[in-house]
Amino acid sequence: ANVKMAERADHDTSILQFASFCSTLDTGFWHKLSYKKLNEYKLSEGKVDIWGSYTNGDVAGLPTRLSLDYSAFDKPELSARIYNSPGILVITNTVEKFKTTDKEQLLRETSELIWRDICSGAAVTDPTLLTRFHLFTFANLKKYQYLYWFAFPALLPEKPIQSSPPLSVKSHFNEDQIKSLVISWDNFQLANPGVGYFLVKISDKQIDVKLLTEFDSVYGKNPQHVVVGFCDPCTLDNNPGWPLRNFLALIAKQWGSYVSQLSVLCFRDRTRDGHRDVGHSLFYEKVEVPIFVLDDDSSPKSVGWEKNAKNKLVSRKVDLSSSMDPVKLAESSVDLNLRLMKWRLLPSLDIQLIQQTRCLLLGSGTLGCSVARCLIGWGVRNITLVDNGKVSYSNPARQSLFQFDDCANGGKPKAETAAEQLQKIFPGVLMQSKQ
Repeated sequence: ANVKMAERADHDTSILQFASFCSTLDTGFWHKLSYKKLNEYKLSEGKVDIWGSYTNGDVAGLPTRLSLDYSAFDKPELSARIYNSPGILVITNTVEKFKTTDKEQLLRETSELIWRDICSGAAVTDPTLLTRFHLFTFANLKKYQYLYWFAFPALLPEKPIQSSPPLSVKSHFNEDQIKSLVISWDNFQLANPGVGYFLVKISDKQIDVKLLTEFDSVYGKNPQHVVVGFCDPCTLDNNPGWPLRNFLALIAKQWGSYVSQLSVLCFRDRTRDGHRDVGHSLFYEKVEVPIFVLDDDSSPKSVGWEKNAKNKLVSRKVDLSSSMDPVKLAESSVDLNLRLMKWRLLPSLDIQLIQQTRCLLLGSGTLGCSVARCLIGWGVRNITLVDNGKVSYSNPARQSLFQFDDCANGGKPKAETAAEQLQKIFPGVLMQSKQ
């Protein structure tokens, strides 16, 4: 009989599979990154703190999203139903560095930070640390093209985690319990905005939400039935979202000595057309607490590099050049050349002063054409050419701003023709001509 019961228990559980995060990057993020690279980071390849966010209110069919926008470089304010994730940004200066950098080492470094916060208890006080991520990029600011790769580290236990099949909260809890859950959750968020991990205390008619720091007062040292919850960004019917993985690692490290199995509430809170619904939340009656067997100074292995649209472990690329004004794109490319010279060779170079300089060139011949081309290459944006001559057949071979057709019918005015050609080369320059 005991054997049959054990076999039945095995059939009632299966390996728990998680829906991984999918990065969502707003165009404003790349514009802000470009600005900061040019004006703050420059040639630095150091680590930069950034922030992403996710929500548990997405409509069915959307992926498990972690979003970054223009505000990702500023520490976010806490708000209800938006759950922040701290991240690390590293920008390489060359595409070769981006391709050859040890990606496993980057993943390992971020994973070690998560494990450190778990072991120290910092993640109990601030559970957002469980969703740390890494963004590795190369920004081609001349073409507004970006290579990038996200890592969402998840710590690996000794063996896969077993769980019972998921249930909908509507099928597991009664109407009074669900109403009390919503009320308790709203009060919890008012007092603790942005906290997406919690304890769940269940009675016949009521469900209360508590902070992780209250574990001992809620369950004591000999808990009979532990229930935890998290705000689940996943919209799938049969899988929890990625944030649960490291949450289970935290539970294993902090309370695993006396908790081997627990229940998990995957809380989803959707509002559409003025109607609020938490009925699509999932409830797992039985989830194994994972086991981590490690030396004192080591951390678990991890996974987490994001796959591309073809489900392959490679970086992604975004090209914003088509959305940029070509003139503005040319101006930023010229500016970038000057900034690179300033950063690498001439720290005292005053680019703004050069751009504000007005130049008067007397003569548009061999020397005048060469000097004018040199001036726009150095960022001068306001040039006036003075020349009373006309283009002759001997000029195009020696003077770079003229062509054979400019010599026909007695020749075009030199100053005017040179000015027109310079504006074709670089539309961002303000050209004037005087005969």
